[in-house]
Amino acid sequence: MKKKYITAILLLISAYAYSYRINVIDDYDLIDKEYIEFWNRDELIKQIEVLTIELLNRGYVTSKIIDKEENLVIIPGKIQKVILQDNSTKNAKLKKELLNLNKLEGEILNIRDIDEIVSKFKKIKDNNVKIRVENIKGSQDSNIIIINDFKPAIYPKISADYSKGINSDSYRGFKYVVGFGFEQLIGMNDELNVNFSLLSDYRNMSLKYKIPIRNNEATIQYQYTKDILNEDVETIEREILLNVNTDINNIDLNNSITINNKRFNVRKNTNITNNWFYEFETSLVYTKLLNLSGYYVQLMLKPKIGINIADIRAYKKKDYVITSGIDFNLYSKYYDLITNVIYNKNMSSDSVYDRYTRKLNIYGIDNIPLSIAKTDKLIVMNNKLKYPMTINKINVIPYIDVALGSNFKEYSTGMSIGSKFKYKQTSINLEYSRSNKGNSVLNLNLGFEF
Repeated sequence: MKKKYITAILLLISAYAYSYRINVIDDYDLIDKEYIEFWNRDELIKQIEVLTIELLNRGYVTSKIIDKEENLVIIPGKIQKVILQDNSTKNAKLKKELLNLNKLEGEILNIRDIDEIVSKFKKIKDNNVKIRVENIKGSQDSNIIIINDFKPAIYPKISADYSKGINSDSYRGFKYVVGFGFEQLIGMNDELNVNFSLLSDYRNMSLKYKIPIRNNEATIQYQYTKDILNEDVETIEREILLNVNTDINNIDLNNSITINNKRFNVRKNTNITNNWFYEFETSLVYTKLLNLSGYYVQLMLKPKIGINIADIRAYKKKDYVITSGIDFNLYSKYYDLITNVIYNKNMSSDSVYDRYTRKLNIYGIDNIPLSIAKTDKLIVMNNKLKYPMTINKINVIPYIDVALGSNFKEYSTGMSIGSKFKYKQTSINLEYSRSNKGNSVLNLNLGFEF
């Protein structure tokens, strides 16, 4: 009756002006419309279709528009329950809490919620996740059913690296890393990575465990390194790191605490010096994916600040160091730009520690042998041109790298040329690098994953 009544009135309205308006009741602000104007019944139907398409484009796939009391009312489709069905069903309640799935219950369903759930499970490559949305009879609400079948998996990997200094002894030698990746160790989308390298003059072992906790990803890592510099001198370093990464839309809030014990041992005089470093750092990581005429470019901006305590026990002193920096990176198919800037201030003395300057990896990105004196201020900029292609199922990426490093008093430049090859789980990287100070390096890296 209401529709016939509206139609009768519309016949009396002039065809030369918008003279009929119907309000849009949108209590949840799903679309930006307060009312619509139209000429006739056909246009009213088209306007409603446009609003429906707008709802779908915004991701509200279970919400709908109804005619109520001569108004258009947006009825939101909410999520009543999130039901998790996988190999850890007996721990489903805890797993839902860890993955922060409970927060979706009672919220308006958006297709982005489904994408977010999938991305959480896809971080573990052995997961086989399927999601089903079931409408509740007699209601606009739905249940989300998450079905995931998985088995705890082990992924061995081997990496071998050989570097040779062409005109110096730098970078000379062979190194290898054997690693094992364990997924779903306790069935909570967790990961454990174990890596070790045992050589006559170098030993390294690291353990890294990662687990999601609501909007956070917690990582705890232990690393042991023994470096024999010569027959009289060796260093032993132990490090424990706790990192919590929080995802806020497209901004990551990163907090880390590092406790490092570095022992310097001169065997000739049996002199052992223990240095302790306590580090607290906070950083924000902002990422943005741009589409420039069909080419995708990812931007990454990372400002960071921290406070570090250096306990130099040999001299019975403590230094308090403020660290700060900013990373600006750009990644695309054919070009990458990586820029790192740091500024450190020792509040207690004029000491400059390798502990902080080496974090910038001043020996270059991709092994370019830059040479910069230690200082509190450093900048490194790396430009990479690359051309990815596929030849007989082999992924090939030839590239040229140009790097610039400076401590604002002196600078160093370097260039490398190389190519990466990957076939299934096997990768090879061959590279030649040279700096403006004559340091040259030839590097070969082999990697295997099983």
